[in-house]
Amino acid sequence: MTQRKKWTAYRINKDFVRNNKKRELAKLAAFLLTDGGLSRDKRTYVIYFTNKSEVLHEVFESLIRDLVPQANMRSSMYKGVKRTYFNSLELAELLFELSDSYRTAPCESYPVCAKIRDKPEMIPCIKCNQIRGYPNATYPEISDLELLEEILQIIADTEGGPVLFIHRYPKYISIRRRIEIGCSHPILKKQIKQMLEKLAIPSKIAKDTIRIEGKGIRIFRDKIGFRKNVKMSTGNFEGYNKNSVLEIMIITNELITKKKFFPSKVDNLNAMLMKAVELFDNTFSRERVVEFLVNGG
Repeated sequence: MTQRKKWTAYRINKDFVRNNKKRELAKLAAFLLTDGGLSRDKRTYVIYFTNKSEVLHEVFESLIRDLVPQANMRSSMYKGVKRTYFNSLELAELLFELSDSYRTAPCESYPVCAKIRDKPEMIPCIKCNQIRGYPNATYPEISDLELLEEILQIIADTEGGPVLFIHRYPKYISIRRRIEIGCSHPILKKQIKQMLEKLAIPSKIAKDTIRIEGKGIRIFRDKIGFRKNVKMSTGNFEGYNKNSVLEIMIITNELITKKKFFPSKVDNLNAMLMKAVELFDNTFSRERVVEFLVNGG
């Protein structure tokens, strides 16, 4: 009897959610197609999101509660990475109306697809339709540009980040800048590029990443950007806000173009860039950071 009550507690009005919560479903799908997923659990599905950012977990949980107010959210930690999850068959069925699968890894990679392991009752896809060895995962079709910006921000927050590094030549030093969004899935990778194009953000596909360079970086900042307090999880700027690194990329490019900042004349360029990012993280004004870079500290 207790088990029966636990099962019915998660029932939702599918028609209401389908017709009145389209934006929330689309954003939830974006979370699941990046650092989340759906997996079979007996007669229901586990809907989960895995990431280091507490900010993103809060957004994910808020979306779930908007769709299923009575959801019993749970979480676990493994090696510093948090997993937020809950069970719902009906919400999973609605999500499968947007994408045949939420598995983005190749079917034969770990964990090997249940169909290949001859366990059809545990297949994570609603339809089995491989595309070059990948499940048929797709982002929802979005015509609303405001929603498209929100979807791309979720993708950038979870799978992307600014890349700022120093390239040393024999006679001078160059600062290289780009935004990278990681994605190996052939369909999703193409879709991300198409979504960026709808917002007039130029990009190119380079193996398992979508790269935004040059003028596209500023357009990305103005139209999408990263969510406040979402931090870098790898690289030299690990632990700093992604938006702070993004802003330093734009400022240094402006100053170099105006011949107000000369990387080759800085004794420890990497330390200076780290300090500039730290100033932004500590809520110093843009003018103060510009002054710091122009004056050499």
